[in-house]
Amino acid sequence: MAGLTEEMFDLSRLQRYVGATIYERGRMYYQQGRVSIDYVEDDYATCIVRGQGGVYDVRIELDRNNLFFFCDCPYAEEGRICKHIVASVMAVREYLRTHKPIKWQAQLSRLIQAAQTPTSRYLPPQYILFFSLQRQPGYESYSYWKLFAYHINLTHLNASARGLLQDSQPVEQVLQETPNLSSVAKLVNYALDPSAYFYEDKRSVMLANMLAVQSRYYYASSSSLSDYLDLVANSGAPLYLGNSRNPAEKLLDFLPGHGRSPCR
Repeated sequence: MAGLTEEMFDLSRLQRYVGATIYERGRMYYQQGRVSIDYVEDDYATCIVRGQGGVYDVRIELDRNNLFFFCDCPYAEEGRICKHIVASVMAVREYLRTHKPIKWQAQLSRLIQAAQTPTSRYLPPQYILFFSLQRQPGYESYSYWKLFAYHINLTHLNASARGLLQDSQPVEQVLQETPNLSSVAKLVNYALDPSAYFYEDKRSVMLANMLAVQSRYYYASSSSLSDYLDLVANSGAPLYLGNSRNPAEKLLDFLPGHGRSPCR
């Protein structure tokens, strides 16, 4: 399968889709050097954008010749393309333009050289997880509950919180020692690397990735909320009552033996 190419990032089409205002703001961010490219692979690219309200993570994924864009800023939470995504598209497009695929002879030579010398695998930063139960507005006066997953890179924790982790304290105690929780907790909107999870039990990562994939589609959810809560109860990760601005507003407990019934 062909990977990401410069031609896939059609800026004229992007401008028509997002509108002149968002496009121009994103272009200014790009020209101001606010975008840092983490890494570019065949089927995805990740960037960090310094915005006015903080630092935001942007991910661009290629799936069956379709591009998917993700950003953890508030504007993009409902699936909209924000100025951070526009700036990242421009940065990745320029990167692809200046880093053309090398010829197969050179590629083969590099592969042989890599096989003969020890290499170190890139290790993504470790993270922890928690889940947030949030009320969502529905049609007219109707509302419903929805489960979200959030992750926090350990590099964003203070020394006290990291010390609790090293002492094998539960995540909820770690979060209590994180005063800027709302700014460091990022909504999981793309698949996380299970190997970077701080704990050995990866069940919470599997659930978080499932929620991230299903959030792309309005009709993808095949499980009820009670089923998800049952999975949370068995994952070892804490569950909070919250909202998009404060996802960990109040810790919820599960009734003994009943993962489907959280209580305040």
